[in-house]
Amino acid sequence: MPLPRYERTPYRVWEAIELRARSVPWFRIAERTGLPEQTVRSWIRRFATT
Repeated sequence: MPLPRYERTPYRVWEAIELRARSVPWFRIAERTGLPEQTVRSWIRRFATT
């Protein structure tokens, strides 16, 4: 299910990446951003890899 355009704002992506860098568990990041855990993992895999 694709996310609405406003759900993919750089601020939400950055917040997810920053929280994960601080070793926050996946489920807590999902709760905080209001997105499914799989979406959060996908974002981090896509945008935080070098």
